[in-house]
Amino acid sequence: MRFISVDAHNILDYIWGVFAIAIPWLFGFAGGNMETYIFIAAGGAVILKSLLTNYKYSLSKIIAFNSHLTLEIIIGIILAASPWIFGFNSRTYIPHLLFGIVIVVVSLMSKKFINYRAYS
Repeated sequence: MRFISVDAHNILDYIWGVFAIAIPWLFGFAGGNMETYIFIAAGGAVILKSLLTNYKYSLSKIIAFNSHLTLEIIIGIILAASPWIFGFNSRTYIPHLLFGIVIVVVSLMSKKFINYRAYS
């Protein structure tokens, strides 16, 4: 069931992107390590693709919203699996797993964008 509007998703993306960059410091695993860089990269990727997506609060309308949702699911899966892919699961894995799942769930619950010219 998709009930998150495109505009709500748009705003959530920017909030999540900034929050993701701060998560390593908020959860106490910040440092020059892969677990920190993964969240910074995920947050930066979410903000960047939001700036390039065809919806209300973006700078450029290059990416269709349905493609945006697909990219977001990929980012969420990589974030959730990153502790095991990059071998830091013995130090921390819960934030990566939980926030990766949240990204996937929000993407799956967001309404698809029907009118691609709405924000052109």
